[in-house]
Amino acid sequence: MPDFGTARCDFPGGSSEMLYQSIQKILALPNETRIFVGHDYKAPGRDEYAWETTVGEQKAKNIHIGAGKSEEEFTTMRDERDATLAMPKLIIPSLQVNMRAGNMPEPDDNGDVYLKGARKQTLTSNWHRQQKHLCLCLNPLLDMIYIVFRI
Repeated sequence: MPDFGTARCDFPGGSSEMLYQSIQKILALPNETRIFVGHDYKAPGRDEYAWETTVGEQKAKNIHIGAGKSEEEFTTMRDERDATLAMPKLIIPSLQVNMRAGNMPEPDDNGDVYLKGARKQTLTSNWHRQQKHLCLCLNPLLDMIYIVFRI
């Protein structure tokens, strides 16, 4: 949405230059072209989710790319801002699907499909919990919890 700006580019394969160039192709469309946004984070000061904007609105009001910002202005802003952002909570499972163009990982030997990741966690005892779709296993030597989502 225009009041939130653009996506970050610091994930594997990301490029602020490529994002700028891709956005320019969209902004070259007629101003009345409708854009349906896949997700919205509700910009500060906005209480409602939004899902539709237009090319004209993006050109005029997008806080990162609007008002004719140059590629250098955009890439400098995007790269500096991205360097300050923490890794998203679900980036590891998300990348496992994204790097396969939306396809899930291959099934394990038992035939089930899993998204796997690790999360730093401090716990004092061995802990193992298994539910229908989620398994958390603590490795006390590494002080890590391995998170496995069964699909």
